[in-house]
This record gives sequence, C-alpha cells and structure tokens, in this order.
Amino acid sequence: MINWKAAIIGLICTIILILLGQLAFALIVSYIGNIGDKSPFITANKETLWITVGLLTYFGSMLMGGGVTAFLVDEHRVANAAFVGILASCCSLALSLSSSGSLTFMGVLLVLSGGAFAAIGGLGRRWFATSALS
Repeated sequence: MINWKAAIIGLICTIILILLGQLAFALIVSYIGNIGDKSPFITANKETLWITVGLLTYFGSMLMGGGVTAFLVDEHRVANAAFVGILASCCSLALSLSSSGSLTFMGVLLVLSGGAFAAIGGLGRRWFATSALS
C-alpha cells in the first residue's frame, strides 16, 4: 500500500518545503513587525497575523508536499500523501517537543491537520497520467 521510495522522497521534499515556508514566515513576520508601528490594525492584531501566516505557510507546505508525493505514485495517492504529511508533522513536532517536553492537544491536532492537508494535496495528482517513478 505505501510506496516507500515515494514516501522517503516525499518526506524529504516536504521537509524542504516546510523549511522554505519557515523562511518565508520569518520574512513576512519581520515585515509585519516593521510596518506594525505605523498601522493601528497591525498593532492591535499582530499575534493573530503571525499565527495566521504561520499556519498558512505550514499547511501550504503540506499541500505541496502531498502533491509531490502523489506525483510519485500510481496507486493509493491520497494514502501515500497523508502518510508523508503525518510523518513530516511528527518530525516537526518531535523537534519542538525536545525543547518543551509535553505533548498537547494542539500538537496532536497539528499532526492530524498536516496529514489532512497533505491528503488534499494528494488529490491534485489526478491531472497526471503516470507517476514519475514508474
């Protein structure tokens, strides 16, 4: 059911996409911080904007990672994409748990939603006729 070659390649691609998303997040948040002094809306909602931008970049990375994984397989595209999304989310969560040490409900929700967004990204595979690994 799970294509391990596609899972490993998809996991590596998803982690790279997450790191690029975090870079974009840092740039966007620093821009929001710079213009925040001039805008009362941004000053009042800075934390909400940071969380929103962080979630958008994370779930966008999961969507693209699921799409890459689904591009690599012929069968069970959504299952492979969801598996890679959950694995990438667990890797991300494991890194943050090493510093905080406690698993919370929001951490579990982040892992499940990462898998769900990767599965949604895996649905986009239907436009390609064959897999890249065949």
